[in-house]
Amino acid sequence: MKEIIACICEGSAETAIIEILLDHEFLIFNRDQLLDNEILSQTYRNPKNFRRDYLIRQFEEDDELKVYLIVDRVTSFKIKEQISIKMTVEQIITKPEIEILYIISVEKYNEYTTKYSSKMTPNEYIKRILKIKDIKKYDFVKMHSSDIDFLIKTIIKYHSYKKSKNKDLLTLIRAEKIKGVR
Repeated sequence: MKEIIACICEGSAETAIIEILLDHEFLIFNRDQLLDNEILSQTYRNPKNFRRDYLIRQFEEDDELKVYLIVDRVTSFKIKEQISIKMTVEQIITKPEIEILYIISVEKYNEYTTKYSSKMTPNEYIKRILKIKDIKKYDFVKMHSSDIDFLIKTIIKYHSYKKSKNKDLLTLIRAEKIKGVR
């Protein structure tokens, strides 16, 4: 059996983080497993587009397709038509993860949660208080998150703070890599 991975990212910030994690081999999958060896854009959050461009292919009989949707909220992703491959979908929810990762990384999490969280979203806090305008831009995230150990520590810290039961980025990180940076 060959497991094929479709990793669909909602935005450029999510794509940048997934690329960093892939490049450092921290994910539970590698680039060679990716459908067409690439992270798929938000166009493919629409199951019709995904089916049209990817599921019409011929797969081996025992191949399995695992779709990871990296999105900011739980969304429906159902393929109604019959397809030629066994497929499962897992949603990784990043709201407000991308912004909170930044707030944690600059050691402002306590300030944000005690003084500002009831008044503004993490995104507003970053823009208005921390004066960062391009928090979700690919280049900013790629530059700010390039230290892999620091990024992993931040993801672990966020996971310990969050209250939601939704799966987050930590779900995608290989367990042995987590132990290596604690």
